[in-house]
This record gives sequence, C-alpha cells and structure tokens, in this order.
Amino acid sequence: MANVKKKSSTSKTKKAVKKIEKEKDFELDEDLDDELLEDADFNLDDDEDDELALLETEVEEVSSDERIIRVEKMAKASIVMQVVILILLVVTMGICININSSGVKKDSNNKSSETETETEEGKNTYDTSSFKSITMKEMTSASKNKEIVVFLGRQGCYWCSLYAPIIGLAAEDNKFDVYYLDFGKMVDFTLASPTVSDEDEYDALVEWISASDYADHISSGIGTPMTMFVKNGKIVNFIGGYVDAETLDTYLKKEGFKK
Repeated sequence: MANVKKKSSTSKTKKAVKKIEKEKDFELDEDLDDELLEDADFNLDDDEDDELALLETEVEEVSSDERIIRVEKMAKASIVMQVVILILLVVTMGICININSSGVKKDSNNKSSETETETEEGKNTYDTSSFKSITMKEMTSASKNKEIVVFLGRQGCYWCSLYAPIIGLAAEDNKFDVYYLDFGKMVDFTLASPTVSDEDEYDALVEWISASDYADHISSGIGTPMTMFVKNGKIVNFIGGYVDAETLDTYLKKEGFKK
C-alpha cells in the first residue's frame, strides 16, 4: 500500500512540474509577443517618419517650382510693361515731331512760336491802320538810300497782338514809319496745318533773311513777330520775337530812330 501511495505522489509531482513549465512557456511567449509588438511599433514609427520627410521634400520642391514660375511670370510682366512704355514714348515723340514739322517751321529764338495754342477766330487781332503795308518786291525800293523799320507779323499771333501797340506808339512818339510785312498773306494759318499760300513772297522772305547776318534767327523756321531795320534792301539790325517798350527803345536809339 505504501508503494502505491508513493507512486501516486510522484505522478502528481511530474504533473505539477509540467504545469509550471507550460506557465513559463506561456510567459515567455507573452514576453516575446511584447518584444515583437515593440519592434513593429518602432518600424511603423520609422516608416511614418520616412513618409513625412518625403512629403516635406516634395512640398519644398513644389514650393520652389512655384516660386520659379512666379518669378518668371513677374519678369515677363515687367518686360511687357517696359515694351508698352517704350511704344508710348515713341508714339508721343512721333506726334511731337509731326507737330513741329508740319506746315511752316518756326524761329527757335522767337518767343511767338507758331505752335502756341491759337485762339478762336477774331482773337489776337490788332490794328495795323497806322502802319504802311509793304511786300518783299517793294523792299529794296522802299529802303533805297534810307533806313526803314519793317514789322513782320500776322493776325491771330498772340505775341504780335501784344507787340503791335508797343511799336505803333514808339513810331508815333518818334515820328517814323513802320512798314508792315503781312506774314499771314504768305502762309495760310486757317488750315489744320499752316500752308504756304504765296510761294514767291515766302521764298523771297526766306532767302532775304538767310543772306543776311541774322540767318541764325530762322535756322528752324520763320516765326512772328520780327522787327528788321532795313537800308537799301539789306537787313542792318534785327529783333527776333516780342520785346517790351524799353528794349525796343534801345534798338531804336542805336539805329537813329529814337529822339
């Protein structure tokens, strides 16, 4: 009976040992699973970091490309703007050149530039009744052996309208005649562009002044008013443009017309 009990006790002991070993194996399995899970999490974290870094790189590349495209667009816009401005400048210069070259050229030293704004018809007119009318054909005979004062002007000229009363009063005070050479009869200023209407008179005037010592006054064309002191058909002194009474008196005194 004792042997039977002992055998039974040994069997129980073996069972107990197996049970403990299983429990240890289970714990080992659980530890292994935990380690595997941690490795997996770590690998997942690494993959997420790699994907995030890749995404950031792509964003930076896209942003860089967008910046390059934006800069190129701005550069093209700037070039277009510069071309437009250049075209506008060329057009403006062309208009100015066309205005200056149309019709009769003007005296650069003359204050009464014909390019000045012309007023309405009937404005800037002045009285010439106290002047003696003269033409280029009569110039030599009228100034033979004497000096005369010739006033070149035209109706509608602003500076002429201011100057006519000054020279008219000077002539009255100092008892000399003013010979009025009407530029408006040589050139028609009623048209859109001033046009020579009497070529013979106009050409004679240009040649006459060009042959004198005062040719530089018409280097860029003829303007009004002009005052010429003439003797034997030749210009001996010259006033280009408007002058006030005091300045005119200086010229008159020099030429012997001022009393």
